[in-house]
Amino acid sequence: MPSNRNKLTQVQYEILVAIKADSQNGSNVYGRKIADDLGISTYTIYNTLERLEKLGLIYKQCEKEDSTTVKRPQRIYLYLTQEGENALSERTDANIKCARRLGLLQ
Repeated sequence: MPSNRNKLTQVQYEILVAIKADSQNGSNVYGRKIADDLGISTYTIYNTLERLEKLGLIYKQCEKEDSTTVKRPQRIYLYLTQEGENALSERTDANIKCARRLGLLQ
């Protein structure tokens, strides 16, 4: 049976890349930040995050800080699962192979 990770849309892929990049930089990753970074509407980002979670590619965790102390809504941080890491790696490899076939990379 084919894996769901082989069917990532471009937006799903970009979101996984953003989660990976921000988490590698030590940043806490949350939906609004990704939406702003990628120039994606919050409607699109949250619907796509729900799909990625249902596919088992990400998981969410509520921040531990009290939202009344920081005077904003509580953030839900995003993390890649191992399946998400694998999907990201596979899609990146496929993109590189495609670029090489087209002569865009050597």
